Amino acid sequence: MFRPFEANAPLVVDADAVLALPAALQGLKPVSRQNGKIAEREGRFEAVQLQTGGTLDARKGFDTFSGREGGSFLAPETNDHECSIVTNTLYVKRNVDPPARAECLQYCCWIAPAMHCASPLINSYTQISQYLTCPRKYRHRYLDGWQEKDTRAAMLFGRAFEQAVAALFRREDPAAVLFEQWTPYKEIGLSYSGNDTWDRMLQQGIQLIERFTQDGRVRIPQPSTHQQIQFNHMLGSGNNFVAYIDAIDELDGTRCVLEWKTTSARYPDEPHGIAALDPQLVCYSWMTGIDEVAQVVFVRKRLVEVQCLRATITDEQRQEFATLVEDTVRRIESGLFLPHSGIRFPQNRCTTCPFIGLCLDKPELVETVLVRKPGVDLGLFDELSY
Repeated sequence: MFRPFEANAPLVVDADAVLALPAALQGLKPVSRQNGKIAEREGRFEAVQLQTGGTLDARKGFDTFSGREGGSFLAPETNDHECSIVTNTLYVKRNVDPPARAECLQYCCWIAPAMHCASPLINSYTQISQYLTCPRKYRHRYLDGWQEKDTRAAMLFGRAFEQAVAALFRREDPAAVLFEQWTPYKEIGLSYSGNDTWDRMLQQGIQLIERFTQDGRVRIPQPSTHQQIQFNHMLGSGNNFVAYIDAIDELDGTRCVLEWKTTSARYPDEPHGIAALDPQLVCYSWMTGIDEVAQVVFVRKRLVEVQCLRATITDEQRQEFATLVEDTVRRIESGLFLPHSGIRFPQNRCTTCPFIGLCLDKPELVETVLVRKPGVDLGLFDELSY
């Protein structure tokens, strides 16, 4: 249960107010995520101070977690890149014979040369989803250290826009925050889709914030504790599952889990309640124990639109998802990462996979879209797919 709300005045937004234009804010410096929180599985919140990081490397701002996805589950990296824990980016199976153990170690010697094999694993929805999509892709990403380069404009804009939404409920100027978060990407070579440009996406973002404010359907009176919340859930195997929730508060007067999404196309809204089939929403309901969930979808198009797609998750769905997680973790621990390849519709996942160059042994493709980063990276923000 949540602790009682403090007697803070609720956010009141003037629907007719004009948001400040960002033109005068060019001198501002990028800021990192703020007001991160930690929540235990039972629903208690505890505020923590997050490390300041640059906008161009949003993940680096997160140094300490307890369970977006407290004590720390990620030990600080030492000068020689040794790490004192083993996460699910790195797994050495317990009770295996020496040859099999050595085979597992070849994937992780660059992360933790002196590791403790009994350490628990850290799992997230994104990692489970990637393994189910293609175990070989999971290995490339979480064991071998390959990551897609941050050049997709839609993904980077989505991160900047999420910061603007969070600022709105903190009674800050969301247009100003969007501008300062989006500005660092103006002069770098991003990959834009369709007719998108830097200026057009900024304009659409400001229009979406205005529309969202005018609608007034979402209320978050206590943004410091009810936005960007981290939950932990201990699995039966002793491993930990972590999830980050964008917000938990009111949509149309009903308390629910809220997930922000930005997209260039509308999400399906028929039949009514179809959002209940979204596995990520099921995951969030399982983690929080809250039945009511909703996606707030910010649609970037000529006439911008904000969709609020609510659904109710059942106990049966949560139990099924818990079984799926436990089963998938066991398969990951088995050390088998066989490819689920496909190039023909509808099983054509390889044609859009950023790791296709690795599977085809094409170095030129690898250099174009991937970068290899040593060290521990749980990829928690991969689930911010916009």
